[in-house]
Amino acid sequence: MFTPMHEHIDFGFGMTGNAFKNAADKLDADRSERGAILGEHLPIHYLRRHAVELFLKSAIVIIHRKLDLPYGEKPSSSEPFAQCEGEWKSFKSIHSVKRLWLYFCLLCKEHREYFHSIGNGAFDFEPEVDRWISIIEKYDPISTYFRYPNPKNQKSDSLKSAMSAVQPDENGNFSMQLTPKDQKKSFVLIEDNEHGEVSKACYFPGEPLSEFSVALEKSADLFYGLHAAMRALLCGGA
Repeated sequence: MFTPMHEHIDFGFGMTGNAFKNAADKLDADRSERGAILGEHLPIHYLRRHAVELFLKSAIVIIHRKLDLPYGEKPSSSEPFAQCEGEWKSFKSIHSVKRLWLYFCLLCKEHREYFHSIGNGAFDFEPEVDRWISIIEKYDPISTYFRYPNPKNQKSDSLKSAMSAVQPDENGNFSMQLTPKDQKKSFVLIEDNEHGEVSKACYFPGEPLSEFSVALEKSADLFYGLHAAMRALLCGGA
């Protein structure tokens, strides 16, 4: 890890994944101590999601290079590729964690005997991992969801927003929607018009995309461990 990235067996994908994950964990720990800042989940999710992509790419490269598996007609030492639906795609054009995961699983299946001989089941995964990957893919298939607002899809953007709009009832009344349903404190923004009437209301309902957040954090932790195991078991710690 102290050598230049381009000298690593995986070209530095794993080391870069470590850096992104560690940065996300640090931001997450900081906000837990001092309280969340609205919108701070966006860079945290982006960093973790990118780390998952990098760890999977690292794993694929290591397998190809250690087992000397060509990328189709290209040698194992060449620019990395992954097989997607029977077609070889350059890493530069693949940002889907599901595609990378499926190809990684295919490699594990095809070389299962070898992996078990060195890892004693280290490359077996619980079915729940498939669900985590599907959740990540659903919301952020190309690693742009948490980087940019999307004016063409405001409904999608509303899901990742820290604040939610309160819709008035048929009489234009906001009060029922703003009435607390439990004893927890809630942050509410209220705008009124020139007559002192409530014209708009927003509130903070809690962490947005909570299911996604959990799946992403668990995936990042899992593949962080996978990367360490592969460097230890396949690469002799190098």
